[in-house]
Amino acid sequence: MKITDVKVWLVEGVKYNWTFLKIYTDEGITGVGEATNWPGSQIVEAAAKEVGRRIIGLDPMKVDFIWTKLYRDLNWVGPYGASMCAISGIDMALLDLKGKALGVLRFTNC
Repeated sequence: MKITDVKVWLVEGVKYNWTFLKIYTDEGITGVGEATNWPGSQIVEAAAKEVGRRIIGLDPMKVDFIWTKLYRDLNWVGPYGASMCAISGIDMALLDLKGKALGVLRFTNC
């Protein structure tokens, strides 16, 4: 299985905005994550899009490998802020995707 795309949405909220992302694979399995960090919503959205481009073609089942790769790729900007929000959202989506792929999640229509 390979990651084919990562979509990112900035959703306007009442108190603050939300940054959601969805990872797509060549087998049709998807995973959903959330990378919100108010007030830097637009910065987190841009970071999540950049991070998403870096994982296209990778095996989504290798969650720890991808986390480490992204952390090391983005360490030069610091291990905090928008980059870590983006990595966290990707990690959440990968774990959601992996759970669906392994059949341990009941709700697979996201």
